[in-house]
Amino acid sequence: MNGRLRARVLLSVLAGGVITWLMLGGPSGRLAERLSDIAATLSSADPLLVAAAFALYAASVVARGVRLSLLGNGSPGIWSAAFLTAIHAGLGHVLPLRLSDVAMIGLLKGHASIAPGRGTGMVILAKLLDVASLGLVISTAFLCGAGRSVVLAALIALAAGSAGILALPAVPWMASRLSGGLFDNPRVRRFVSTLGEASRIWKSDRAGFLKASGVSVAAWVLKLSMFVCLSRAVGLIEPPFWQIFFAGAVTDLIMALPIHGLFSLGTAEAGWTAGFAVLGIKGEGIVTAGFGVHILWMLSALLGVLVAAPILLGSRRSEG
Repeated sequence: MNGRLRARVLLSVLAGGVITWLMLGGPSGRLAERLSDIAATLSSADPLLVAAAFALYAASVVARGVRLSLLGNGSPGIWSAAFLTAIHAGLGHVLPLRLSDVAMIGLLKGHASIAPGRGTGMVILAKLLDVASLGLVISTAFLCGAGRSVVLAALIALAAGSAGILALPAVPWMASRLSGGLFDNPRVRRFVSTLGEASRIWKSDRAGFLKASGVSVAAWVLKLSMFVCLSRAVGLIEPPFWQIFFAGAVTDLIMALPIHGLFSLGTAEAGWTAGFAVLGIKGEGIVTAGFGVHILWMLSALLGVLVAAPILLGSRRSEG
C-alpha cells in the first residue's frame, strides 16, 4: 500500500469515526444513552424477521452471483460466482474505500483465472447495472406505494431506468472512445482500457447481458426487501415499504462510494437517515433503527464470508 493510499484509508477511517460519534449524539453528551438504545433494539429484534432478512440477503447474493457468471459468459460458474460475491460483499462492509472491489478482481483471477483487465470490466459492468436496476426498482416501488403527487416523476424515472439498462453497454464504449486520446497518465489509460474491456464483454454475449440485467433487477428487489424485514425487526413499523426501499437504496449507494471507513460505520447510518429525511421522516427512532439495521445487515454479510471462504478454499485445494 503506497503512502497516498495509506493516507486516504486513514482519513476515511477517521472520518467514519467522527460521523459515527456525531450520529450517536456525541456533541450532546448522549452517547451512552444512544448506545443503550441500540443495544436494546438489537436484543428485542424479532428473530423470525431477522431470519427472513438473512434469507433474502443470501438470495440476493446468489442472484448477483448468477449475474457475475452471465457477465463472464459462464466463467466463473454460478455457485463459484455466488461464493465470490458473498466474500466481495462481506469485505465491502469491512474494508474502507471500496478496497473490496480490488479484492474481487484478485479473487476472479485466483479462483476463475480471469485476467485483471477483464475482471475489472466485469466489475464495472456490474456496478453500472446496479445503478440502472436500482433506479428501476425504486421507481416501481414509488408507483406502487406513493400518492399521485409523485406518480409522474416515478413514471419518468421508470422510463429512464428502463432506457438506461438498454443503453448501458454504450456508456463504457463511448467513454473509452472519448477519453482514450486525451490523457497521458498511465493510471487513467489503464482505467480507460477497462472501459473498453467492459464494452467488449457486452458485445461478446449480448443475450447474456440482457439476462444479467433481469437478474440484477431481481437481486435488488430481494435486497431492498431485506431492508424492509430488518426495519420491521428492529421496531420501525410505520414507514411503508416504498419509503424503506428508498432509504435502503440511499444507504447502499452511499456505501458504494469510496468514502467510508472500517465497517462502513457512520456513513451507512448517515445514508439511512438522509434517505428518510428526503421523504420528510426524521427523529431519533430513525437513527437508532439505522444502526440496528446496519449491524444486522453486516452480520449477514460476514456470515456469508464465513460460509463461502472455506468452500472456495476447499475447492481450490482439491483442484491443486
